Amino acid sequence: MLIQFLRNLYEEDDDHPSPEGNGKVRASDLRAQLGAAPDEQALMRLLEKHAEVLTDNAALRAARRQLRTELTDLKGKQAPEGSRVITAEEAKSLEAYAALGKPDALKQALEQSAGAAAELAKLKRERQLTEAADAVGYKASVLGKLPGIDTLQIEVRPVKDGKPQAVVVKDGAETALEDYAKDAWADFLPALQKTGGERHAPDINAGARGNGNSAPIITDDERQRIADRYRHTF
Repeated sequence: MLIQFLRNLYEEDDDHPSPEGNGKVRASDLRAQLGAAPDEQALMRLLEKHAEVLTDNAALRAARRQLRTELTDLKGKQAPEGSRVITAEEAKSLEAYAALGKPDALKQALEQSAGAAAELAKLKRERQLTEAADAVGYKASVLGKLPGIDTLQIEVRPVKDGKPQAVVVKDGAETALEDYAKDAWADFLPALQKTGGERHAPDINAGARGNGNSAPIITDDERQRIADRYRHTF
């Protein structure tokens, strides 16, 4: 009866492997361990040994069941081929981006925004140069074309009870725009200044007067109109 019981316990299958893990334990092997006339102590030792094996097998079966469960969970969570697993924080960011609209529309909006920002910066720069030119009596159209003006930091400082002061800021130091222009743009000063370099209409009556004619070839009103028209061309 005992031998048959032990035979059934040691039958190897998926849930009941043999103690050695490489085949079945034969009843004759157990009988040989007990001897021809097994005593109670020998039987108890065998049963204790068997209990240890059963305990180890139970622990191994539980571990295998746990591993099977974990493997099934991992397969279920495995990302399909060609996809990418993202974090919860990245998923929130993607949802926020998706709420803004389609990628093509976002790209177009960004490009338009960049263009508007560049245009605004250009207008601000032109206004800044105009204010600086007016502060020192320069022509803004000429100042905006001088060499190095694009990278030059020019600021206009308000002066109480006086005209604003235009300065050039470089390396943390400030230089009056007039002084900077004398050093950097000396050759352009005649064209840069609003006064002192203006051209005037020639006296078209000078030749007639030089020849002794007492009356001008044209009247003074006509000469004034011509002079005004000529002055507007500069």
